[in-house]
Amino acid sequence: MFLLGGGAVTVTNATQTEQKQYATLQEAVANAQDGDTITLNKNVTLSETISIDKSLILDGQSFQITSELNESNQDMFYVSAGGELTLKNLIIDGNARNKSAYLIRVSGGELRTQIGTKLTNSSFSAVFITDGSFAMEAGEISGNTYSENNSIGAAVTVNTGGIFTMQDGKIAGNSAPNSSQGSAGILVNSGGTAYLYGGTLEENTAAASPAVTVSGELEISGTSILNNRATKWAGAMAVYSGTVTMNSGSISGNTAQDGNGGAIYVEGYEEHPGSFVMNGGSITENAAAYDGGAIFGYVDIISDSDLGMAVIEINGGTIKGNKDQNAGETVNGAVFIRPGVQLRFSGTPEISGLNGIEAVDYDTLEANSDFQMIQVTKEFSPVNPVTLEIWGDYLPGQRIVEYSDGIEADPEDFIAPVQNYGYQKEGKYLYTEVKRKVLFKDGIENTYEELSYWSFVDDTVKKPEDDTVKKDGYTLDGWYTDSSLTKKWDFENDKIPREEGNFILYAEWSVIPAQAPILPTNPKIELACSDMEGTVLSPEVEEKEAYTYIYRWENEEGEPVGDDSTLMVISPANGETALYTLTVTAVRKDNGQTAQASTTYTVTRKEHKPGKEWKFDGNSHWNECSVCGIKQNEASHTFKWVTDKNATKTEPGKKHEECTSCGYAKEAVIIPAFDTSKEDMEKVEEKPSGAVGEDGKIKGSPQTGDNTNPVSWCILLLVSAVALGGTVMFIQKRKS
Repeated sequence: MFLLGGGAVTVTNATQTEQKQYATLQEAVANAQDGDTITLNKNVTLSETISIDKSLILDGQSFQITSELNESNQDMFYVSAGGELTLKNLIIDGNARNKSAYLIRVSGGELRTQIGTKLTNSSFSAVFITDGSFAMEAGEISGNTYSENNSIGAAVTVNTGGIFTMQDGKIAGNSAPNSSQGSAGILVNSGGTAYLYGGTLEENTAAASPAVTVSGELEISGTSILNNRATKWAGAMAVYSGTVTMNSGSISGNTAQDGNGGAIYVEGYEEHPGSFVMNGGSITENAAAYDGGAIFGYVDIISDSDLGMAVIEINGGTIKGNKDQNAGETVNGAVFIRPGVQLRFSGTPEISGLNGIEAVDYDTLEANSDFQMIQVTKEFSPVNPVTLEIWGDYLPGQRIVEYSDGIEADPEDFIAPVQNYGYQKEGKYLYTEVKRKVLFKDGIENTYEELSYWSFVDDTVKKPEDDTVKKDGYTLDGWYTDSSLTKKWDFENDKIPREEGNFILYAEWSVIPAQAPILPTNPKIELACSDMEGTVLSPEVEEKEAYTYIYRWENEEGEPVGDDSTLMVISPANGETALYTLTVTAVRKDNGQTAQASTTYTVTRKEHKPGKEWKFDGNSHWNECSVCGIKQNEASHTFKWVTDKNATKTEPGKKHEECTSCGYAKEAVIIPAFDTSKEDMEKVEEKPSGAVGEDGKIKGSPQTGDNTNPVSWCILLLVSAVALGGTVMFIQKRKS
């Protein structure tokens, strides 16, 4: 170990048993052996270049090495072939003194920065690599400024044979205000290679490509390139005749303030192609003042040999939220290619925003002969259709996209930002074609907006699913091209004509008839003979939710007697019948169709069934119904005299009044004996009914036997015969 400080360096051998001290860093480096570590104990100034041709570790212990070099081309450190320099916990400050020299030049050797390292204040390039390597494991390269316009990276310049690997750390706050060829961050010249596996490149500023400029080869697999700013074009990165492959990482928040390519600018020419290949990662929220919010491609066409020399290939990853501005309007711009640039797609990328292509000549509005058809090189399933905006005009029939052999062209892969154009399939090509809006109407006025879509002319129409076209109360019968429903559309064979305006199909509907309600079949209701209250006619009708129901009751004369679902009716007379007709009209709520059903109720009241036995009282007699006990055939009594016992000269007789219909008998009265005075006879006759007779029975009940005296009848018969004989003799005497 060599311990530098206090005017001395302590040298310790490989077994750490020996130490030596030196007064200067130059002496310590010169006397150190491979694998030794030099440790600073204080800040150091350099007045001459430190050359490294062995393997050394320089641990600054957070101290600083500051340049006091006088020559403009003197580097602070020079790592030659065989040299390996590892820096940690050290600040190397260029003091902005040498405008043509580097803080560290690696020429055939190896440089490694670790935690705590900071390279700053260079006026040319902090690290320059030729035929050597620089592994940035950690640390920071910041605050470096390059003021000229040459192929220089203010932070890192990777020249021919050089390799730069960024694993972690930060390259930030560097500037190249006048450089459009170099970069404030990393410059990878032709023959150089850079690998960005981690860390960040952020907040660098330059005239163009403030983060990275590539003419060699660059791989991005994890690094974040954030918030860099170009005063002209290429907000983050420019690819000039180089190759960039992005597998992961992010490029976000970068700005091209007065040019194209908010994140990336790609340019190539004859024998010097430039390409950007995106397999993964994300390019988001970048902005360009002009075209290509995310990526811009350009070829300066001098001859046909220049065509296709700039390539943008997108196989995966995400491009979204990028903006560019044209004619004062900020739009969502993704990729923009000028004529001669080759744009390729495959895989499953997510690309949001407009992708501008100059397929048409601005002046002639004819197909641009320098336009390179977009290529789909492998299987392609974008997360969402890629929007291709043709600048100038859309020419029907112009081929825009070509699919490689074995890959089926799919019009769903690409769309136009205008609705009346799109890209139709023809073999392995997609060509520009006119679109018409297809509208489906349920009649003349109402349109099924959710079914409307834009379709290519000369294409069939997608038939709507049955469950997507509904009209309550109707059945769809077909579609027609005229509102008069005379020209029916055949979805399998008919094609949309090439005409102006919307293409409209009109639906033909058949009304769904109403279903008649189900009523009981002519029900008969029989009331008891004693029923005096009537009854309620209450049919069981299933009322469906989709209907309203109208009830009408009529009597047998056809007169309306009710409009409710039930009807209260009075009882008819016994043995008579009343008829009531119910008509129910079912009305569909959706289409107003109606259906009726009728039924007739027969209401009968039973006849009474009078008993055979007479019931009576003192005034009338009647029969009782054997079913209900109600009086029947009630009438006043009709009396006749019935003699119970004939009177004699010595004994009075008896008689009573008896109803000729029911046999009801009043109380018997006395028939006086023959010698009884008239007055006495009248008194006897006036005896009240109901008195007890001589036999001890209560009178006033019907007589059921013959109680007359036969002797009395014989005497009476004899007297009558004598009287009749006397009368005959008298008549004959008169005649003579």
